Amino acid sequence: MRFVNAIHRGFEPRTDAMGMFLLARGDEKKPADGLPELPEPYRSAIRDVPLDVGVVAVQPASLQCGKGGFCTRIHRFTVDRGTLDGIVPGVELEVKSPDDAVDTLLIESADATTAVGSFTRYSDANDEDAVKPDRRWVFTTGRYTPAAR
Repeated sequence: MRFVNAIHRGFEPRTDAMGMFLLARGDEKKPADGLPELPEPYRSAIRDVPLDVGVVAVQPASLQCGKGGFCTRIHRFTVDRGTLDGIVPGVELEVKSPDDAVDTLLIESADATTAVGSFTRYSDANDEDAVKPDRRWVFTTGRYTPAAR
């Protein structure tokens, strides 16, 4: 599913050697025509049209701090799409709106019509979020875009 997420976010197919997924030396120069050969259910999870996903509920952030004052602020969202729309555990959704948020929501559980996911922001224990998540946020799956060669 991480590879499908990379495709949807435009990281794959890529045209240089650097990336998160293994390529044989020189393969970045070969044309990547069409969709990759992947086993099901991953092949059918690749979208050619993005899906916008709305927010049903936002839980207050939880703060977890470790040694040295490094903390994580975990935000949990319930969204209005579920397995019927291909939103399954492991799917990453990018924030589409607001424009000043650059977060990625990782889906952890889903039923037919809703899903629950979280994203993590790193902060110090005294930091407040610059961007406060709320029900007006919109996420997107992204989509497959053929590589320009």
